[in-house]
Amino acid sequence: MYAADYQVVLGKRKGANGFVYSQIDHLHDPKVVAMMGVETGIGFVPFGGEGHEFFKRIRKDNATPVRVAAAKELVDDRDSKIDAALTRACSDKKPAVRAATLFAIAKRDNPELLSVIAPALRTRTRL
Repeated sequence: MYAADYQVVLGKRKGANGFVYSQIDHLHDPKVVAMMGVETGIGFVPFGGEGHEFFKRIRKDNATPVRVAAAKELVDDRDSKIDAALTRACSDKKPAVRAATLFAIAKRDNPELLSVIAPALRTRTRL
């Protein structure tokens, strides 16, 4: 069983890359580099930098991408605890986590979990 991924999907454990590694990894994403340019430009607007920093801190969410990756990693683990964890994660408040868990459940090819997928697909959420 992938114990760390199991705990991350449930939200009991946070994924942790080193700070420096995570910052270097961001530089490979063109959107992040473009956003750095925007942030630098906003710094020249009077009081623009403070408002942008406040907005960034409110929207910050580091856990969701890690939980999504953990759900996808659990596809091949056949432990029944994983089925229960993915079932609970289907009702998560984050749409990306719900989608990843539904993907993982579908890839597990377990007919007993069809009763979980059908209600989750009927719910509509605004992104």
